Amino acid sequence: MKEHKAQQFVLPLPEIAEPEAQLADWDVILLNTSGGKDSQTMINEVCRRADSERMDRSRLVAVHAALGRVECPGTLELVREQAVSYGIEFRVVSRPQGDLLDHVQARGKWPSPQARYCTSDHKRGQIAKVITQLDRERRSGSTFRLLN
Repeated sequence: MKEHKAQQFVLPLPEIAEPEAQLADWDVILLNTSGGKDSQTMINEVCRRADSERMDRSRLVAVHAALGRVECPGTLELVREQAVSYGIEFRVVSRPQGDLLDHVQARGKWPSPQARYCTSDHKRGQIAKVITQLDRERRSGSTFRLLN
């Protein structure tokens, strides 16, 4: 039997010259936080960058989409403490029709990769309401730029 050697193809990557965006280009930077190490690292990095740009942290807002009974005990207190320790505004949102377990019971099944209602209804949908609130509260001109 003859051995077949795979050929390797390397395509050159195009050079993209984009100016580095500044946090100060945005009216609000909305930080979605769950309280985990990734969220805390993100908050730390955004605050570090804001400080290096000499940008006021009042433009930073942390938001937690609470899932209710499925969250570990103390999660809400932890995310609040993280935001407060960085000196940034903190908001909590949750689905008014009930928590994730209520939603699972009403649907009769758990979220799946095909039906991601946990993400769409309990997180994105609720955080969209915060974006609308921030637009109303902080719009200072004809445009409002929010980085989520």
